[in-house]
Amino acid sequence: MESTAGQRQVPEELLTAVLNRRYSVPVAVTSRHPKPSEDHGLSEDQRPTGDHKLAEDQGQDHGPSEDHHRPTEDHSEDHIEDHSEDHGPTQDRRPSGDQGLAARPRLAVLGAGDYGRAFATRAVRSGYQVALGSRNPNKNRSLTQRTGAVVCSVEEAVRTSDLAVICVPFAFYNQLPVSTLSGKVVVDISNSTPKKLAQGGPSNAEDLQNMIPKSQVVKGFNVISAYALENNLQGGKKVFIAGDFAESKAVVATLITDMGFTAADMGGLVAARKIEKIPLQLFPSWKTAIIVTALIFIFFWIYSLFKYQICTSIESARPWEAEDFTSVLMVNFNKALAMSAITILAATYLPGILAAYLQLKRGTKYRRFPRWLHRWLVIRKQLGLAALMLAMIHGVISITMSSPFYLAKAYDRPAILQARVVGLNTSQPVPVFNRLRQGRAELGLSVGATSICLLTVIGITSLPSVGGALSWREFQFVQSGLGWAALLAAVLHNALLGWDFMVRNYSCSMPSAQQVGIYLPAITVLLKMPLLIPFVSNHLAAIRAGYERAGSSQ
Repeated sequence: MESTAGQRQVPEELLTAVLNRRYSVPVAVTSRHPKPSEDHGLSEDQRPTGDHKLAEDQGQDHGPSEDHHRPTEDHSEDHIEDHSEDHGPTQDRRPSGDQGLAARPRLAVLGAGDYGRAFATRAVRSGYQVALGSRNPNKNRSLTQRTGAVVCSVEEAVRTSDLAVICVPFAFYNQLPVSTLSGKVVVDISNSTPKKLAQGGPSNAEDLQNMIPKSQVVKGFNVISAYALENNLQGGKKVFIAGDFAESKAVVATLITDMGFTAADMGGLVAARKIEKIPLQLFPSWKTAIIVTALIFIFFWIYSLFKYQICTSIESARPWEAEDFTSVLMVNFNKALAMSAITILAATYLPGILAAYLQLKRGTKYRRFPRWLHRWLVIRKQLGLAALMLAMIHGVISITMSSPFYLAKAYDRPAILQARVVGLNTSQPVPVFNRLRQGRAELGLSVGATSICLLTVIGITSLPSVGGALSWREFQFVQSGLGWAALLAAVLHNALLGWDFMVRNYSCSMPSAQQVGIYLPAITVLLKMPLLIPFVSNHLAAIRAGYERAGSSQ
């Protein structure tokens, strides 16, 4: 075969066999440099550069994603058609018998550590011929032989293979057999380190490509753990790949598919810099939601402190006492939980309402939303789960506080008895409460419990394993229909239990925390109501189905 820039190409027989398996039709390799339209990888101008980020890198992309949240009836995402190809054959399209084995490349897994053994085990189970290369093949034979692979030296494993998977730490890459790897497709599965990321510069995969310039390096598998490989977990998980050779990426993508995962081509090898960051990140898609949740909770806690402790002491014109602040740790905390939960739940559905009004104004769904609205839309799932968490904690604490001492307004008016204190020769009034709650309190507690139950159902259906088993109509009913029911029940719960505080308690000219907490939910519900008018609802549905008002695309 002819070389280009001193680099050997993937053997034509291997590439042809892999492509035939991959697309289930005869494929002839006629050129080593396919035209851009024939390249199954991303073209140069499509490769991520600059500020473009992976969808799972920062929890967002430049368009709404199915991974973030399925749409509800107030779905705000722009219409994005799926033009992606099926990069993996379904089970019934794969070759079987000798034909399938012949089409699969021979693998060399370099490194007999935990990851190397797990990778070799998964590859063997997927029908591949695997040579497990080790610096000392006789070491830990009881473990390496369980993989089903042929255990041999690193050099022998590479020499007898078509594709090599490097499963050793990057610090030991300088010990790789460079000459033997020449002309091979090499998969780099390593991750970077915080220190190297802080320094910037090339990725591990790029450094490896420089070490073995006559090989074709593909980044991949770094987002899959050894435990998941060995125990057949995370089936269908997206595995990002990057490389400068479309043919090599096609081979690795087929390997990923055969092992039960989904390949996602991110473009050239430079994209490995972002791919290597993914395992080191801590809940990237949750950062904004966590910050918003924390700020809302802190606001309500501080507001309650000023309202019920500081202001009360100021208005009574008496010195502060420690007893005035005993309720800060539980009562105020519980109020902040409740008001934060209902506010965040309203913030989960409000962006969909705003997007609906924006689409009605524009008369089209094919225009991008403002960036602030898009960022708000893609964290709705996280906000909803945060509201569920706060609501459940509020419910548990409320059970422990279910007594007239904490919530006297929920009980019937007590009888006042005059009791004499023995030994002090004094008397003081003692309230004796009826053991029954008021009907309003009973209803308020019931709808509050109902709201938490509905939120729990919504949270469960947000799990991919559960949501994937539902039809689109079922999923929409749960996420939208039950979601709005939960919001209305929470508003009613707050109004019934906090009515006396809202109407009569204005110390320091400040409304109660219950009243402040109902502001955003009330606004959200009021904005939703016009969208339920049949004329408006039908027009919005037409726009989301593709209708465009004349001149709306400008």
